[in-house]
Amino acid sequence: MVEDNPLMRDMLTEFLALEASLEVVGVVESAEAALERFPVPSPDLVLIDMSLPGMSGMELIRKLHEQQPGLPCAMLSGHGEKHYVEQAFDAGASGYILKGSRMNCRWQSSRYSLAKRSSAKSYSVSPRGRFAFSTCFHGPSPF
Repeated sequence: MVEDNPLMRDMLTEFLALEASLEVVGVVESAEAALERFPVPSPDLVLIDMSLPGMSGMELIRKLHEQQPGLPCAMLSGHGEKHYVEQAFDAGASGYILKGSRMNCRWQSSRYSLAKRSSAKSYSVSPRGRFAFSTCFHGPSPF
């Protein structure tokens, strides 16, 4: 996980620890730290904050994909507007998780999506197999 906000980082780490089938293998505060300390073997999913100090989350996804094409990366963001979602997918994100009070709903969707990753039909919002959690947003879906 790459998240610069210490409170959000701690909350997400604790939240993910509640799921017995998951193991958080690395938590860093910047894109640069993620590149320096990337776990080997690669994790099943990298959660990346969109707005990081220094290198952005989108640029980090591009760099990670240069090193490991196809590595699943989900963008964490407080921005629900459609153009942010599209920018994240254009950068190579395979998912977009909107931060907020409905994280549990999104996480359940994420678990399902990861389980179904090899047969992307059930969650894909595009032909490229990306996922987003439109049913869990407050207000109208950005999709």
